[in-house]
Amino acid sequence: LLKSINELPTGDIARELKDFKDAEQVSAYANDAMAMLVKNGIISGTNGNLLPVDKASRAQFVQILYNIMTR
Repeated sequence: LLKSINELPTGDIARELKDFKDAEQVSAYANDAMAMLVKNGIISGTNGNLLPVDKASRAQFVQILYNIMTR
């Protein structure tokens, strides 16, 4: 959605998807989006993991929204 309206968050945290222990668990369809979110600091993970197969808590989701809106 953000890509289609040309409102992608910007930033350069110098982290890559491959830096996370469980990066290979990210589904192929979500790989590009997750890589962009990690690179721009929107998603920082937990203890070196992204936890892509877990459910996000309400607090985690709100933090992601906040990070998107403030970048």
